[in-house]
Amino acid sequence: MKITRRKFLAATAAAPLLGGVGRLKGRRAYFVPNFHPASCGWLTNFSKERVYCANSYFDHLDRVSADPQYGFVLSEVNNLIAMMNFRPERRDELKRGIKSGQVELVNGFFLESTINLSGGEALVRLGVEGLRWQKAMFGVRPRFAWTIDVCGTHDQMAQISAGLGLEAMVYTRKNPTGSAVHWTVSPDGSRILTISPGHYSELGSLMTATEPLNATLTAEVEKHLESKVAVTPEGAPMLVLLGSGDYALAPARKEFPREFLEDWKKDPDHAHIRFSVMGKYLDEQGSLTEAEALDLLTQSARGLAAAHAAGLVHRDIKPENMLLDKKKTLRIVDFGLVMESSSTTQLTASGACLGTPMYMSPEQADGDKADACTDIYSLG
Repeated sequence: MKITRRKFLAATAAAPLLGGVGRLKGRRAYFVPNFHPASCGWLTNFSKERVYCANSYFDHLDRVSADPQYGFVLSEVNNLIAMMNFRPERRDELKRGIKSGQVELVNGFFLESTINLSGGEALVRLGVEGLRWQKAMFGVRPRFAWTIDVCGTHDQMAQISAGLGLEAMVYTRKNPTGSAVHWTVSPDGSRILTISPGHYSELGSLMTATEPLNATLTAEVEKHLESKVAVTPEGAPMLVLLGSGDYALAPARKEFPREFLEDWKKDPDHAHIRFSVMGKYLDEQGSLTEAEALDLLTQSARGLAAAHAAGLVHRDIKPENMLLDKKKTLRIVDFGLVMESSSTTQLTASGACLGTPMYMSPEQADGDKADACTDIYSLG
């Protein structure tokens, strides 16, 4: 299911944050098992680290086969290549996990683009090749820019990720906003929905526990979820990226998560927890109903009609430039590329080809004069 950014933003980033510790009853939490691969010779030589990463993922895949309530996310093409090289007989098993929704190839980029040293061209190539390879080999198109251990985000990451058609960027370091859900904006005004829940390896004690759920572990999980309330917009589910450090494995206790979830649900005041993949967390916001979609389309068309009546052509109509307020009133924003329909003079920008490629009309792509039809094409 493809998430509608407008719906997600209206339900999350535009909503006020809860202050302090709140009650967990009725709240929802997604636990997304993952591990931070470092298949670049970070902690040891490349060959040994490649083996560690592949076997870590195989451990998660074992749990998928054993427990239908378990799911995890898998990142980086080189890890997939290693898995197929080492255990080619498990490729079909991996495909089944992906098809069932228990495994998600989460990263659109070939590698985790987690530093700001790479140039824009290199990042684009990583994205193009990552999407191409995963589509060719597994028939899927990842939805995220998975940069969980980012230690410096390139200024163009929002522009590049949105241009690649990715739906959101996920990172965990140096979040300047105080909110787990926000927008990242590039210098050209391009934006992408951004999710920054905290750390990439949370609740390690749950993942390494060898005994059933007890009072100590329960209190730790409750405390961790309460800390999420302050950074999670009201109405949005909380997100926990589960792990126990680098090369994090599936839960050490073989009965988890099935047994853990059964025991956790016995307390009616507990938050609802679901072990899941990242895409399902995003999808919970729900797709638009037919009536909602028609209402938003009507509001968008009326907004454009008003702009066209004033002699203005927007030239960059896309979901990121349409925001909803709490009353579900749609606002068309970012008139940075606007021009007068009666003139070829560009009011705020210059260049032969302006706009966002995924939504650009043919005449825009050719560098020809834009008119009202240009905006209508982008809206449709």
